[in-house]
Amino acid sequence: MVFGKGLGRFPANYYFDIPTGEFPGSYRVTTENGNSFLSLVAPRHPMSFGDILRMSQRLSFDAHGPFVLDFKIKTKATVEIHAEVCEKHLLYSGSCAIGNVAIKATHGEWQSEHLRLDGPLLGTGPGTLRASKRFH
Repeated sequence: MVFGKGLGRFPANYYFDIPTGEFPGSYRVTTENGNSFLSLVAPRHPMSFGDILRMSQRLSFDAHGPFVLDFKIKTKATVEIHAEVCEKHLLYSGSCAIGNVAIKATHGEWQSEHLRLDGPLLGTGPGTLRASKRFH
């Protein structure tokens, strides 16, 4: 075949046939009982901080902090949620407010969580970058 495994086949082949088994994880927006939520699937290998599955979202307000993340979660296994609100330019983060929480398996039940993000007030210094939210 001239074009490898075929046009558009890389995602399917990569997902099902990774030589080392190091699938990086995935995410999708799912709907259940009329409610939409973000569904995350963990990697299939031990992770370091550089391997975390990251989601980013730009904030559309001029908040400076302190920040609190309230969310609902259900999980089959114990997980750690790492959240940051950062001043960011392109790929580079400046000051960040950071929070972590370990969550035990909820056995299919939704559970509410409250996570305080600690750090400096953002957007208050000279030449500050745009605030961007990054969930890990």
